[in-house]
Amino acid sequence: MVGLAGLVRAAGDGRGDAEVVTRMLARVAVDGPPHPSTLLQAGPAILGGVGVTPAWSRDRRWLVQCDGRVDNGSDLDRWVGARVDGPMSDVECVADVFARPETPEAADVARLIGDFAIVAWQSQSRRLCLARDALGLRPLFYAWTPEVCWWASTLAALLEPDWIARTFNEGHIGEYLARAPVSLHETPIVGAHRLPQAHWLQWTPGRPPQVTPFW
Repeated sequence: MVGLAGLVRAAGDGRGDAEVVTRMLARVAVDGPPHPSTLLQAGPAILGGVGVTPAWSRDRRWLVQCDGRVDNGSDLDRWVGARVDGPMSDVECVADVFARPETPEAADVARLIGDFAIVAWQSQSRRLCLARDALGLRPLFYAWTPEVCWWASTLAALLEPDWIARTFNEGHIGEYLARAPVSLHETPIVGAHRLPQAHWLQWTPGRPPQVTPFW
């Protein structure tokens, strides 16, 4: 299975966390044909992917991973300006969209059309962003404590680090069994969250994640 996993520490340099993300990626890759894994550290953030290659924005401020595709790359080329070294890949389009304004907002993320789950990290401002497309075909889960925020494409991978209690979310399970889901962000485990489709998450150390719709 192709997908994402990673983490950001609120403090420290993330030393020793590469092994944690490697275990998470092994959980992501459990189904489907094998794909190469990548692991890249930028300050306290470690971005990992299975079959996914990260890219820097042209100003080197944002490091981005995109699981999926962007369908309006030519339009984005005209908006952000084509790169001098040739046509942009999907992940390069996303990286440059994040870098175009000083601080990306919902309207910037809404310019992306396609099938994607995105992770973007800026070391300078210690800012993490996650996003899913309007249909939400690519899953993305996240959790946080005061010390760390982490994410993964599967719930099993998200629960690989032993950082939250394995407490069942009885309300969510009841909604599932009744075929009457109410929440788009809850999961069967308390403290483990699903990023809803057409939403993006912003997180900086010292405050809870902010999740808002962009479309």
